[in-house]
Amino acid sequence: MKNIFTYMVWSLLLLCGSGTLAMAGQLPYRVSFYHSPGPLDLRDIGGLSFRPLEKASDLPVMDNRGTYLFRIDFDKVLEQGGLVMFIENEHLDTVSLYRLQGGSLLLVERRGNDFPQLRNRFGAPDFSLPAGERTFYVQAHFGKDVSFRTMVRTPEDMNRWSTGIFFQLGLYYGTCMMFLMLNLFLYFYLKDRLFLYYGIFFVFISLSIAYADGLFSFLTSSSWLLNHADVPLHLGMGISCTLFAHRFLGLGRSGLCRSCFGILGLGGLAYLLSLVYDSYRLFLLGELLVLGLLCFFWILALKQFRGAVHARFFVFGYGLFLFCAIDYFLLRKVGIFTFDLYYGQLKMGSVIELVVITLAIMYRIRALDRQNQHYRGEIEDYMRREMERERIALGQQASFFGEVQRRYGLSDREVEVLQAITEGLSNVQIADRIFLSVNTIKFHTRNIFDKLEITSRTQAIGKVYGKS
Repeated sequence: MKNIFTYMVWSLLLLCGSGTLAMAGQLPYRVSFYHSPGPLDLRDIGGLSFRPLEKASDLPVMDNRGTYLFRIDFDKVLEQGGLVMFIENEHLDTVSLYRLQGGSLLLVERRGNDFPQLRNRFGAPDFSLPAGERTFYVQAHFGKDVSFRTMVRTPEDMNRWSTGIFFQLGLYYGTCMMFLMLNLFLYFYLKDRLFLYYGIFFVFISLSIAYADGLFSFLTSSSWLLNHADVPLHLGMGISCTLFAHRFLGLGRSGLCRSCFGILGLGGLAYLLSLVYDSYRLFLLGELLVLGLLCFFWILALKQFRGAVHARFFVFGYGLFLFCAIDYFLLRKVGIFTFDLYYGQLKMGSVIELVVITLAIMYRIRALDRQNQHYRGEIEDYMRREMERERIALGQQASFFGEVQRRYGLSDREVEVLQAITEGLSNVQIADRIFLSVNTIKFHTRNIFDKLEITSRTQAIGKVYGKS
């Protein structure tokens, strides 16, 4: 367990370091922004006061209303045309690139979810910057999270960067597909729904990350889906995680399960209202409820940490992904940039979770199989002991009634009837047991009473067991 913990710590350190490496090789430039609650008059921007954008927290991330105008200032006039500026945000309908001409802005190009015919290699808005300019302006309307992460490179550097990104994408989604196929195989082979529930859970995780990667722009041209596909994906992630965690942690069908689905219902309602009223805060409320429920399962696993090995796997593997997901899907969207993890770290966390949790499920099933074999052995031993005890009791009973038969001169049939009488059976019950008529039973009963010199069933029991 110590080795696993060390591995997780080093993985987290590598994830945190990978975010800075991805931005290497950029051209030097500065970004500043101006936010207007309403439309902007782009014919005269001389009086606008731009604020420097040095870090993500400088933007009012909770205020997605109105118009944002960003100014990109390079250290010198661009001598080479065709430089590529890439904007990492999947929630942009219309993004416009302008250059300054005579005190007003001249449109250079438009991108975004409203322009499916302008798809690029990256699945997010990118612009080709013309030569001879030093300052550019970008106008954007944010559908959800206010985030303006940019990258400017030469076409050659961008091609090399994109090749590395596509290699990472292929490696990540190939690994996901391999483990998902493994989970499906184990489900059909072992007939355990744990593998099926976890497979569904990870499908929603992978699709949510694919959406963050901008890959949905290659699958659909619907602006609505490109802006709001994360709503059903995150809700499905919460539902499938609830099914998986309840079975994996052995929570059973308690009131806890109903409470979890109640929280999911509230989260779904918040998501739905966010779509109806176009409210970013209601969307964040849904995110908070769903991710809070995922945290609750991690706390339940933590309570089982000492007594269950599979819970330790869950705490480390699932916990690492959960930490990345909370930071990426929630904290940075409300202006908390303490860790500021991005989708590269989220992907690494999900891969570690996929490997660890799959191994944990296999370990748990193996442990349950060993436990079941132990219980089967105990049950078989118990049945053997009970059968032996019954055989001895029947032998003792046969010997006892054999002595009664010799003492009072009873026939074999009369002994059967007498034994049934001592057990408290009625004439009808005795007739059913030994397959005789009720009148025949009454006949044998009278003969027994005569031979034992008694007049009632109670006296018969006392006579046989020496109480009268």
